[in-house]
Order: sequence, then structure tokens, then C-alpha cells
Amino acid sequence: MTEVHFTERAGWRAWLAANHAEATEVWLLSWKKATGRPSISYADAVEEARCFGWVDGRPDPVDADRSKRRFGRRPAGSAWSATKRSPEIDEIPYSLADLEDRSDRWQRYSFRGAKVLLDRMDGGIAERVRAQAMLTPAEAEEFAREQLDGYINFVYRAAKNSRDGRPDLARLEEIEAAPWFLETLFALHGRVRPYNKYLRWELDTHPLPAPWTADFLINTLIERPSALFTDLEPLARDRGLADVVDGWDDLDLIRAYAAAPVSEGFGRPAR
Repeated sequence: MTEVHFTERAGWRAWLAANHAEATEVWLLSWKKATGRPSISYADAVEEARCFGWVDGRPDPVDADRSKRRFGRRPAGSAWSATKRSPEIDEIPYSLADLEDRSDRWQRYSFRGAKVLLDRMDGGIAERVRAQAMLTPAEAEEFAREQLDGYINFVYRAAKNSRDGRPDLARLEEIEAAPWFLETLFALHGRVRPYNKYLRWELDTHPLPAPWTADFLINTLIERPSALFTDLEPLARDRGLADVVDGWDDLDLIRAYAAAPVSEGFGRPAR
């Protein structure tokens, strides 16, 4: 196994930054306290390692003056420590590798507005937090295309059920359409969809262009999500997604259903 020796944590951090993705483990050598020679403290060594998804292992003696400790990748599926949750704050340990992984879409909104209190990577942590909280142009287009198609699909199903005299089933399709719409709308603006708990706060604090005010959007989503297609279609076309919309053959039915008032039999059935 490779052995490395650094007298300052900066050297250990640089080695990890360059090698953590390829190497699987290493021995970190240090001088024993009795020698009086400078060495990285155990706490500093562990803190740097955890930033890169590594954990410490057993120590071994080298000779009368030196010892070594094994460091390696955290085993897949293992936990850093118990997540701590309270009404005031959720404390969730993240490694650098975890922070770089943006594949969990639902988790990404938790980074919205996050403040980096300490960044030993010269802005690297803050940059990764920002990347979690926002969408790249490529991500925005990919997500918008996928979610727009899904939203139209549920609107189309609702329209057919309503047309065929099944208003209760049309209502179920309406309920399914709501999350797809939210994903689409925020992706079209290069943003991550907020959790429902924070939807009003997000729209009030970081408004979207008209007509997407908090009251209009939330009230319409509760009443009849399909009605939002009328305003969403021109936005989608403006953002280059006309092919997604035009891929649906029965657009006349979809548009008529979205534009029709509840009183004409579309949408929520009478109680």
C-alpha cells in the first residue's frame, strides 16, 4: 500500500484532491509526539479525508519515532454518522463526493439559499453548493423536455376521461399532473423545483415572470392543474420546446379542456 507523509494538512489535502478518485487507500505517516517534530493532528487528517469521501482506519507503528494510519474510501452504503433532525435544522453529513453528485433531483432544493460557513477549498465548497441549487442549461432543457411531456400526458388523459363522462377519473389525472407541471415550470426558468412546503416562499422571495405569482399558481394547482397549460404552451414554445408540444396529435382536445371553465363539465366534478 502507498505511504505518504505530510507535516501540514495542506499537503494532505492536496494529495487527496489529486488522488481520491483513483486511489482506494493509503497509509498516512506521522511523527510521534515525543519527537517534537511537526505532524498533522489526527482530527485535521480525518476532517480533510471526510471532505473527499474517505474514512480513517487502524493505526500501526512504523518505528520508534513514527506511526501510520490507514485511510481509504468510505464503503458503499455506510453512514458517516446519524443524521440529526429537529424543528430548527436538519444536520446531514456530506462528503465532497456526495456534494458533487447531482443525480438526486429531489435532494437538490435543500441547497437553495444554503450558506457556506467555512470553505477550505478556496470557494470550491460554495461552487458545489451553487451547482446543486441551480440547473445548468443542459440540465434545464433535459428536465423541461421530460417533465413537459409527462405533464401534457396527464392533461390529455384528464381531457379524455372528462370527455367520456368520467369526471372522477379526470380529477385523478389532474392530481397527477401537478408535480410534472412544477418540475417543468421551474426547469424552463433554469431553477430547481422547490418542495411544496417552500413553494409560496420561493415564489414570493424569488418571483417568476408573470403570470406565475404565488397566489395564481398555487390556487390553480389546487383547483385544476390542466388550466395552466394555456399559459405554459407559449412559454415552452419560446424556450425551444415546440417539438414536445407538437408531438401530441390531439392538441385541440388538450387546449379546449385546459381553457374550458369547470361549469362546462371539465375538471373537478360536483360534490
